[in-house]
Amino acid sequence: MSLRALAVSLLLTAGGASLITSEPLTVVSASQIQLPKNHPVTDQDAIRERIREIMLETIKAGETVILVGSKQKVVAITFSPPSSEATAEIKSYGDLAVPILAEYLRRDSGFEKYHAMRFLGAIGGESVVAPLSHVALNDRSESYREYALASLTEASWELAAPILREAASHDANIKVRQAAKELLDGYGPR
Repeated sequence: MSLRALAVSLLLTAGGASLITSEPLTVVSASQIQLPKNHPVTDQDAIRERIREIMLETIKAGETVILVGSKQKVVAITFSPPSSEATAEIKSYGDLAVPILAEYLRRDSGFEKYHAMRFLGAIGGESVVAPLSHVALNDRSESYREYALASLTEASWELAAPILREAASHDANIKVRQAAKELLDGYGPR
C-alpha cells in the first residue's frame, strides 16, 4: 500500500475528514487480526476488559490520600507511568489492542488519554499511526498533540515523518511546531 493510500486509510479510520484517492485501500477489522495460538488472551472482549483493568490500576498507582485538617481526606492523583509489566502485556496484544486504546483517546480523562498514547507508542508499527496522528494533528490540547507526536516516533520513519512534518509546519502552537521539528531532527534516518 502506498503512503498516500495509507494516509487516506488512516484518516478515514481515525474519523478524520474524508479524502478522495484513486488508489485502492485495504480495510482490516480487529476480527481479522490473529494472535498466536499460545497467546493467553485472544478474545476481543477479554482484551478490552484487561486493558480497562490495566488503565484503572495504572491511574490508581498515582493516587495519594492527603489528610486535610483533622478529618477530611483528599485523593490527589498524579501522573504515574504504567509499569513495565502492564506495558509488556498490552504490547503482547499487538494490533488487537489498537482500536481499544484508540477509544481512550476520545475520552475526557487526561490520564487515560496519556496512558493510551504511551501504550500505542509501545506497540508501535503501522496500526498505531492512525489514532496517534489524529490526536497529533487535531486535538484541542497542545500537550496531547505534542505527546502524540512523541509517541509516533515508535512507528516507522516512512509513516511518522509526514505527520511530524505537517505538525512542524502547520500546528497553531509554536511549542508544538518546535517539538515536531526537534523530533524530526532527532528521529529521522542518519
